[in-house]
Amino acid sequence: MSDLLARKDIHIVSVCTPSGLHSAQVIACAQAGKHVITEKPMAITWNDAQAMIAACRRANVKLTVISQHRLSPDVIVLKQLIAEGRLGQLLAGNASINWYRTQITTTAALGVEQRSWMVVEPCLIRAYIRLICFSI
Repeated sequence: MSDLLARKDIHIVSVCTPSGLHSAQVIACAQAGKHVITEKPMAITWNDAQAMIAACRRANVKLTVISQHRLSPDVIVLKQLIAEGRLGQLLAGNASINWYRTQITTTAALGVEQRSWMVVEPCLIRAYIRLICFSI
């Protein structure tokens, strides 16, 4: 990675590694003066995410988290409404999406055996991502 970060012809780096590596790699990119796109989840701890944001601010580089929903029909409609000015002048925005997964989907995605599901108490996980740079 040091060879990549030393290159003057590279201005932005996409971090697509396992989640536990994101923080150290994003911080290294920022320290090298590179803008960064990272896969979600941004980090595996709140402190790591805050460190990533702080490093990018110190280096005056952009940081964003990938969002593959920009081509979803509802997002396309929202983009069109904004572009047409039908929502007025927007000064700030906040979006909240609730994803509910079925037992089968969740266990398949996590590689958990069906019988293991019953030992895990149901919970709602909320993820908040601060978007420093995002363009719909």
